[in-house]
Amino acid sequence: MIFDLNFINECFDFNFLTGEMHWKETRPIEHFQTWRGWINWHNKNPGKPVGHVDANNYKGLKLTLFGKEFNLKQHRVIYAVYHNDSEPPLIDHFDGNTVNNSISNLRPVNHEFNSKNRVKSIKNKSGITGVCRRSDRELWVAAIFDGTQNRTKTTGDFFEACCFRKSWELRLQYTERHGKN
Repeated sequence: MIFDLNFINECFDFNFLTGEMHWKETRPIEHFQTWRGWINWHNKNPGKPVGHVDANNYKGLKLTLFGKEFNLKQHRVIYAVYHNDSEPPLIDHFDGNTVNNSISNLRPVNHEFNSKNRVKSIKNKSGITGVCRRSDRELWVAAIFDGTQNRTKTTGDFFEACCFRKSWELRLQYTERHGKN
C-alpha cells in the first residue's frame, strides 16, 4: 500500500524508540465526512493508543480516509513515517517479536529472507520446521524449497529427516531464529 505520509502525520504521534503510536490530540476536520463525525472522534480518541493486536499477533489499526476504511499494520506505518517512505518494502521484526515496533527492531527485507527468518508454526507437530510424519505410513518427510525446486526426503528415521532439513537450511543460509518458538 502507498501511504499518504502527510495524512498519517496529521493522525498520529509516534515514539520511534518504543514503537508506540497515539492519536493526535486534534485532527483536521477535512479528515471526516461530517462535522458530527469530527466531534464524535474528538470526544473519545485524542491521545489514546492506536489499534489492536490482530489474529496473527501484529499490531494493526483501522483508518478511514475519505470515507474508505483501511486496515494497516502498525510496523509498516512506523517504518514508512520514520524513513519518509510512502511505499515501504517488506518489513521484518529483527527479534521476531511482532508487537515490538521500535524502529531499531524493524528492517527492510525481501520475501526470500523473510521466509528464512520465520518462527516455527503453531501447527507444527514434529518439533522441526519442514519435517512431518506421513499419516498413511510410518514414514517421515522432510521438505525445503531451495529457490528453484522442492527438495524432499522420505525416510523411516526421524533423525535422518531432521538432518536432511537442517543441512539444507545451513546451505541456504537460513537465520538462526528460523523454526524456533
